[in-house]
Amino acid sequence: MDVVKINGLCVRTEVGFSPHEQEKLQELSITIHLRTSIKKAGETDRVEDTINDKTITKEVLFHVENKTYNLIEAVATDVARICVVRHGVPSVKVIVTKPNASRFSESSSVTIERHWEDFDWHEAHILLGSNKDPLRHLTQAIGLLKKKVTVIKLSKAFWTKPVMAGDGADDFVDMAAFVKTKLDIVGLKHVLLDIECQLGRVHKADIDLDISFYGSDIAEYMLDCAPLGKQRVVPHPETLKEAYVIIPLADVTPDFPHPQAKKSLKTMAKEITGLEDFCSFYSTVQEKDFLGMIHNEMEVAHEGRNSCLTNGYRSLKEGYPDISESMSNGSPVSNGIPLGKEPVKMINPVPGTSKQNGDSLSGLTKSLSDVFLVNDFSVASPGLFKDAGHHDSPGVALVTGAAKRLGACIARKLHAAGYRIIIHYNKSKAEANNLLTELNSVRSNSASLIEGDLTCDLNTTAQRIITEAAGVWGRLDVLVNNASQYYATRLGSVTEEVWEDLVRANLTSPFFLSQAAYPFLKASKGSIVNLCDVHALRPKVKYSVYCITKAGLHMCTFSLAKEFAPDVRVNGVAPGCIMWPEESWDDVPVDERKVRLKENARRHQESISKVPFGRKGEPENVADAVLFLSKSAEYITGQIIAVDGGRSLHQ
Repeated sequence: MDVVKINGLCVRTEVGFSPHEQEKLQELSITIHLRTSIKKAGETDRVEDTINDKTITKEVLFHVENKTYNLIEAVATDVARICVVRHGVPSVKVIVTKPNASRFSESSSVTIERHWEDFDWHEAHILLGSNKDPLRHLTQAIGLLKKKVTVIKLSKAFWTKPVMAGDGADDFVDMAAFVKTKLDIVGLKHVLLDIECQLGRVHKADIDLDISFYGSDIAEYMLDCAPLGKQRVVPHPETLKEAYVIIPLADVTPDFPHPQAKKSLKTMAKEITGLEDFCSFYSTVQEKDFLGMIHNEMEVAHEGRNSCLTNGYRSLKEGYPDISESMSNGSPVSNGIPLGKEPVKMINPVPGTSKQNGDSLSGLTKSLSDVFLVNDFSVASPGLFKDAGHHDSPGVALVTGAAKRLGACIARKLHAAGYRIIIHYNKSKAEANNLLTELNSVRSNSASLIEGDLTCDLNTTAQRIITEAAGVWGRLDVLVNNASQYYATRLGSVTEEVWEDLVRANLTSPFFLSQAAYPFLKASKGSIVNLCDVHALRPKVKYSVYCITKAGLHMCTFSLAKEFAPDVRVNGVAPGCIMWPEESWDDVPVDERKVRLKENARRHQESISKVPFGRKGEPENVADAVLFLSKSAEYITGQIIAVDGGRSLHQ
């Protein structure tokens, strides 16, 4: 992998826990190795194609110089987080040297190496508000926010009265987002400021995004772009006193305890409003308001003028060419598609509104936050806001069990075809890190890691994995359910624990992952590929439970294909003789090992003898089938391709 080095960065800060070190500035030397691909920059000779080491240097200097540390280990970790999480560097090596750290040496130093997955997730509450074209601004703000953090939940959008504004000032729309991020609080605030800048903020009323809570932290922080010495705090002071702040926050996470007030947000909301149903204190934005904005944007698009939603409309029109005609005739719409049009399931039209003007939308009562999260024509959804409207941008594929063996081969194949890869792993962290480094060295910021145990708390785990995966690049196009368990189960000695272990790994987890992924895949018109097995139809002796679970996965594939059509394709690949199972010989005596190796060789040869091709297949053969079903098979769903060299012909 290429390396960009920042050598010997000199920083003065307070670091040390000994009495003689405290409240004294000390000089540190920081060296940073940014491991990232600079191949494109070398070929184009363009500054924008390489890593912005000057910006990283500036942020490191400001961050470290304005913080007090006990340990240089913490300094190194903060520097690594800035490089990896804020700037998307695949991996980084940081060396922090402290001169004269002791009487007996010239210096002491620490060296750390960090990847994306080494940093913890943090929860945060973000308040969004606007009174200048608020629906447009909030829609775009949430879309941009989803590109940088994982949005877990959105509150309703509330119409609120302006505070400290003159008569005649427009009402605000305020709402809250509960998010997960690996960004530190300063990095997250920079993201919010950047979103405001992209949306053309001139005054606070235009669009305002602020951090209300960062976990349960009570802290002060500074920004390098703010006036020197200006401190910001979390929780935000307004979370203690303002209804327009407390109510959206209480709506999104009612039981969250305010770190300072030591009360739940719903308790605070009830106290400040005097209402049990505190959300009724303000009117909420409804779907009709949002769809009215969509109608206006369509008129803008028809006239050939650019607007913030033009790309979304055009992408929608590509899939439904008669939408413009329906809209011009005043037909009611739902999910951005004329009512009654297939294949999307529609909201029932309001009685008597088949041919009306814009008032035909008045019967729709979904809140704006529901529209954001559910409707296909939501510019904040993964389907229409992915990569800011660049519809030729790389797709994102999540491969479970991708750290090694067949999963790693599938990940490499999809990556080579242009996909960005989410590498899921459970215990194989070292192998996953190696694959991550390998893929990112080929194409910078094209792979990411997600850890998860797919044998316990499956529904919650599946939701987390899918949400995190979709949040990395703001979209999800392919789910490959590859992770599985494979081992012999002799009848007569099968326990309930063994049964549950195999069923959870081979059937339950693919189902719950697929269920969780459906909204994201629907938005991208994506696909699911399940790794099935030829032994689902042809039982293998001593592997009865495994075969039963794979037979269930076959039916799961068929059922989901029917349930998810026409939005998401679901297919399977059933490998035959491809890779022999891994076996551990650590505790096996030498003599027994020889016997078992000989027996394995005999069984392998017996299996190969039943294959018309006369040889076992390669993992790439399976990966090719997965790629075909993921990318090219636009008119194929509910099918399972046997990659077995013709072995199934001998059933």
